[in-house]
Amino acid sequence: MVHTFLWGRQKASSCSGSGDRLPKGESCKDSQEVFLDRMGLTWKDATALLGAHTVGRGQNHLSGHHGTWMPNVEKAMQWDKGYYE
Repeated sequence: MVHTFLWGRQKASSCSGSGDRLPKGESCKDSQEVFLDRMGLTWKDATALLGAHTVGRGQNHLSGHHGTWMPNVEKAMQWDKGYYE
């Protein structure tokens, strides 16, 4: 296993079309196509992945997104379903 595991990810200066691979957020079908069908996650896995975005913040140099995924820092500190609404 030590010899087959690759740490990290490849860095790229751009990733054209990457936004097209994300669910549009208009229906559960969008999420199912991306997370279950394409990525092979379960609904539980997909919920955990999305739920992780309710805490923490992005940094421009890492993700291209700066700040929280919530409207403000106070909302980002609440552990609730606000991210999904």
